[in-house]
Amino acid sequence: MLLTVLLACIPELTSPKVGACAEGLPENQWPVGEPPVDLVGEGYEVGEVASDSCVPDQNGDDVALWQFYGRVWVLDVSTMWCAPCQVLAHGLQELADGYAEEDFSYVTVLAEDLGSDVPDNAELNEWADNFGIQEPVLADEAGFSSGIVRNGTYPAVLIIGRDMVVHERLDVPSDEAIIEAVNAAL
Repeated sequence: MLLTVLLACIPELTSPKVGACAEGLPENQWPVGEPPVDLVGEGYEVGEVASDSCVPDQNGDDVALWQFYGRVWVLDVSTMWCAPCQVLAHGLQELADGYAEEDFSYVTVLAEDLGSDVPDNAELNEWADNFGIQEPVLADEAGFSSGIVRNGTYPAVLIIGRDMVVHERLDVPSDEAIIEAVNAAL
């Protein structure tokens, strides 16, 4: 009986609301596309429309995942304590710069800081500064990344198309694998 009660209390962290932010699509420095009003998030598996979430960036602004509608983008779920995540972060800006003319974004979501808590603004800025990142670095205050990470293994990388459909999941991401997947999605 207790197991049934506990299972019934697990929230589903997805939102069909455009922008998922209380005021619609937020104002921030990142590209903003206008998703169709009938777009519905399905999850984070290949072939599904990526679910939306509203989370803070390194500038303290809200960012809606759906604001990247119309772009090909990488959704990189990392943690500050993860060595492979740090390796991936080293080449992130160079990769993003290589697609500057392609309506492309590279979005990093930090699920945990060094103490396994949600990173605060100072930690988001530390990550961006340490790796020379000029792309969005987001804190997963909403907890949506738990639906992306498999078996607690970081980093988890998704390639999302202009229509918000997950095109590819890279369970062992590398710069080369990301480039190949992005090229296929473009």
